[in-house]
Amino acid sequence: MQGRAEKGLNAGGCPYGYRNERVEGGGSRQVILLDHASTVRNIFELYASGKGLKAVANALNGDGIESPRGRGWAPSAIREMVRNPIYRGDCVWNSGTWIKDHETGKRRRYERPESEWIVHHDEGLRIVSEDLWGRAQARHRKRGAPGETGARGGRAHARHLLSDFLACGRCGGSFHALNGRARYGCS
Repeated sequence: MQGRAEKGLNAGGCPYGYRNERVEGGGSRQVILLDHASTVRNIFELYASGKGLKAVANALNGDGIESPRGRGWAPSAIREMVRNPIYRGDCVWNSGTWIKDHETGKRRRYERPESEWIVHHDEGLRIVSEDLWGRAQARHRKRGAPGETGARGGRAHARHLLSDFLACGRCGGSFHALNGRARYGCS
């Protein structure tokens, strides 16, 4: 996979807006699906203009635009698209790894240092302009800033007071509220 990434070939999945095309000598490269590219730009425009993730998903579903898996657009899918550098033409490989905790059976993603990433820029894969990418990223950073308020007036990510501050001493996992807000427990 590393060799493919270093050659600028596809070394992973194929995000919405692209398809894989076989190349001579083995492997594949991504190419833009023109009919999906306008939807991608629309998603970025709506988000950068101030619409929330749920509002963007609802707009796409309301317009009858088919989602990647055909089950309707979800806010989490919109969030991942807005954060994916492929839409600005950057293919990033090896940015993280999944490690399974054998006690819990759950996998957890860990970020790798940027020095280990393989980044290949290809203008032929760009769907959104640098300006639109920058506006969407600025909005994403602003929404995640400490103290930033969400639509209901609370913090943007944490639903409960101690959610960002508690970690399990045994496994390092995050805590969440149990039984309403009376108790916290390891997730």
